[in-house]
Amino acid sequence: MTGFDVEQVLEQLTTTEKNGVIDSNDLWSADGRHRLGVPSLRFSDGPTTQSTILLDGASRAVSPCGRTPESAFDNEVWNEADEIAGVEAKYKNSYGDVCPATNIQRGVLVSRGFGSFHGDPYLTDVTSSRDNLCLQSQQFVATRSHCMGNSLESARDSSGSLFTSPTSRQSSTAFGRNRRSRNGCLECRKRRTGCDEIKPCCTRCSKKGLQCKYQFKLKFKEDYDLRGIMFGREGLSYNEDTSKKSGINTIADFTKLASDAHYQAYPDGSAFHFINAQIGTFHHQNGILGPRALYPTSFIPFDVKEHLSSQTDSYNYALSYYMERVAPIFTPLGVSGVLELSPGCSVKLSAGLDLTQLIRYSQSHTNVFQILLAVGAGYLGNMKDMSNRQYWTEEGKRFRKGAMKRLQHKFQTLELATGDKSTLNEILISTFLLCLYDLANDCHENWSSNIKIASALISEFPICASTEMERKLLSFVCDFFVYQESMGRTVCKKTSIFTPELTELGDSKDTRGLTKWTGCNFKLVEIISDITDLSYERALPSEVITPTNFMEMVSSIEENLESLKLQVPNNLETSEEFCFLLGCETKRIATRLYLHCSILNKTPKDRLVTQLVAEIHGYLKTIIQENGYMWSFLIWPLFIMACAIDPWNDKCDQLRYFVLECFDMLENKTLGNVNKTRQIIIDLWNKRDLSTSGKERLNKSCDGNGLLGSINDWEFYVADKGLNISLG
Repeated sequence: MTGFDVEQVLEQLTTTEKNGVIDSNDLWSADGRHRLGVPSLRFSDGPTTQSTILLDGASRAVSPCGRTPESAFDNEVWNEADEIAGVEAKYKNSYGDVCPATNIQRGVLVSRGFGSFHGDPYLTDVTSSRDNLCLQSQQFVATRSHCMGNSLESARDSSGSLFTSPTSRQSSTAFGRNRRSRNGCLECRKRRTGCDEIKPCCTRCSKKGLQCKYQFKLKFKEDYDLRGIMFGREGLSYNEDTSKKSGINTIADFTKLASDAHYQAYPDGSAFHFINAQIGTFHHQNGILGPRALYPTSFIPFDVKEHLSSQTDSYNYALSYYMERVAPIFTPLGVSGVLELSPGCSVKLSAGLDLTQLIRYSQSHTNVFQILLAVGAGYLGNMKDMSNRQYWTEEGKRFRKGAMKRLQHKFQTLELATGDKSTLNEILISTFLLCLYDLANDCHENWSSNIKIASALISEFPICASTEMERKLLSFVCDFFVYQESMGRTVCKKTSIFTPELTELGDSKDTRGLTKWTGCNFKLVEIISDITDLSYERALPSEVITPTNFMEMVSSIEENLESLKLQVPNNLETSEEFCFLLGCETKRIATRLYLHCSILNKTPKDRLVTQLVAEIHGYLKTIIQENGYMWSFLIWPLFIMACAIDPWNDKCDQLRYFVLECFDMLENKTLGNVNKTRQIIIDLWNKRDLSTSGKERLNKSCDGNGLLGSINDWEFYVADKGLNISLG
């Protein structure tokens, strides 16, 4: 085809000439504008990609039915056949192909299957789309012509398509189908005629000048039982009388049976209504959070008590929810101390947040207590099955506002020269709780700002705890900040704001121990942070980092990862212990996957990546779906696995469905970052699916063969500075 500038040609063409470019010259060619060098485009139709030039006598196998290559169950064979079709079309001097003429036939043997791929609409759409993609990979224009369904090949030419308006009672009346309904007006029901139920006056009453009235009547089974008659269609079954078989004859019998029944919540996108009540109303009244015993008034700090005199229930629910649902996120495992793996081999479990110490600390620090209430109310407002979510959201804002006023005063009184140790420690603990509040608010961007504030305070002032309780709380808070920042940086492309001195403040630095709320040894968190830093350094000029130094650092990271490998025994006392250790090993494997994708330029198409994804999938399935342990630290390995799913893998849809299903299960058991994480994953999948480079893009790294100074698959698809997400 002769090259020409499309934009310049369009500016010079007249309206008549523009129409002529796409007008037909013959059966296969469009009319060109030879005045401007626009050639006549030729199109093909049919499985042989026929055109004006026919290759008489050429030996080629033509399959009139798509089921033939489909039955091979081999994607490579299918792709190769389509690519050959594109090459053949080029030899015939064609530029485009309006194909396939997709046909869904009623049965396999009723016709010769012209253009038929499958009897299922979804598979037909996927298969025909892949045909187009393979043809386009040969720089050949291809688009689907149509999609139809037929029963007999002989009647194919006489078939037509009819698009009608949505079915309604009015259109049914126009076609003569005037059916009786229980919802008709009183006049039509009185005369036992069909009513089209048009409001405020039906067609029949309007023509006859009658007064059209609609009546809504409530019927209760108790009234029918007292009168000794059947209720509705009860008893009309021709089978055995179910009431006698089950022993339920009255409402009293049903109530007695229901008192011992177990009700399983059924997820549904819409609200269930009964008169003016919703299912969330009953959840709230019956205490879906469990029984609520009011705490003694001495439990409330004095300066908070005067503001809560009329809102004791709000205070009680918010604090109870924090204690029963939020705090256990940081103490996910009931086992403490040392866990015996095998004779002579054990692992130490580091404790998480001590809720008792935090509550005791809040008694003498009012702003900490108020932020505790704000966090509890914030998570209550984030529950989907709460009917008064807006109320709890406003309560959380009110509690937070009261705490922020006190914190502003604390900041003002903090001396820049020496710093008040007690005030500094209180601000750090309050900042940790504010971070939880922002995470509950659908991972609001302020969560990272709070971490920056904490980093600035720690860098400016030395931390010194006055009591053992304060020391443990500060150690946990420092670990929390480091952990959240390290996990979030894996996708946010941000440099670390914490100095190595900060990490020494934490309690979780045992080289062989496991931290329960992080689901790993804290050394693994440092390795993840090192991998992220190295992924930034690989883009620096060669004078800064050489290939030799780069590979030495990679080898060191791999050795450290291998040293943290866990041998999970099958003879543990409880499934909780087994699944926890399995979750820790899953996180280590996810770190290895992150290493290969972010700095070693591996893509989802590589065999090693596929194996690691399958291994993580198997472990997470055992932990979450089969045993029901929904721990917050599983979000990060689930995210890493989702980023590395190969869209050309036969199990792609199955793996993606598994990821979304796990996110749904983890949503109410985490810190509130699931919704945003789920949306990032979906956008990433769409980006991979819509990549115009096709399958070839996944067979090699985006930068070619080098490991330094170029963009790889992870940076192209996953890493984004605009993402401000918590994955901890």
